Amino acid sequence: CETSEVYNVFLKYWEEELEKARLSKLDDKKEDKKKGDEIANGDAAAIQTDKDSEDEAEGLLEEQFKLDDTNSPSAYEPSLVRALYRAFGADFLRAGLLKLLHDSNLFVGPQVLNGMIQFLRNKDASLGYGFGLMLIVTCSQMIMSISLR
Repeated sequence: CETSEVYNVFLKYWEEELEKARLSKLDDKKEDKKKGDEIANGDAAAIQTDKDSEDEAEGLLEEQFKLDDTNSPSAYEPSLVRALYRAFGADFLRAGLLKLLHDSNLFVGPQVLNGMIQFLRNKDASLGYGFGLMLIVTCSQMIMSISLR
């Protein structure tokens, strides 16, 4: 697997995140402009009737026409984590499950070794029990080796 392949997979999902954010901001701008026009029409009548507060009304109009998308609560923010998860989440999940299987088998070895010591100390233990312990250790080590690679 080359770096360019990994980059292209990630880039596909990152561009989707950026496109969602761009479309969200365009939708917010349309809504804000519509609200700004409605407010401006109402404030324009107030400006004509009250000349003394002209500076105050002008400041209100300027404030209402500012379209700052960073403060918009409905604006979609692109997420690097979301893009990484969508691009590589399944691979990391599989790797994590295999690592969990490997780590779980690390506990089998000492437990079975304890059982083997008890088997060797007990003169009345059946030979089948010893072979069973040997089979468990062998299978555990094979599973560990396969799951780690």
